[in-house]
Amino acid sequence: MNDALTADVLRNALVVAAEEAGIVVVRSAWSTFIVEGSDASAAVLDARGRLVAHSMATTLMNSMALKAALPELLKDIPPHTMRPGDAYVLNDAYRGGVHTNDLLVYRPVFAG
Repeated sequence: MNDALTADVLRNALVVAAEEAGIVVVRSAWSTFIVEGSDASAAVLDARGRLVAHSMATTLMNSMALKAALPELLKDIPPHTMRPGDAYVLNDAYRGGVHTNDLLVYRPVFAG
């Protein structure tokens, strides 16, 4: 992809996807910390765990927790075993979580 315009359109589409996911997380939460303080995050990571886009309405610290914990998830569940519709929930402060009461939820997206 050498076209700067195409790259910018794709980048913005990924940012919007993260923003929309962040809105869903905050609106569906029961926790006052999440609803009133936006103490949550949504992000798009690539297959190698690199942060591609994150919601600007939520905290970067939590987006970094998603990034830090993904390699730990991939140690337990290799990408080739993941299927469309799968979701993975982690709750391990020693493997990338911010606090023991935090949940990290991953949902792989497949092309094609």
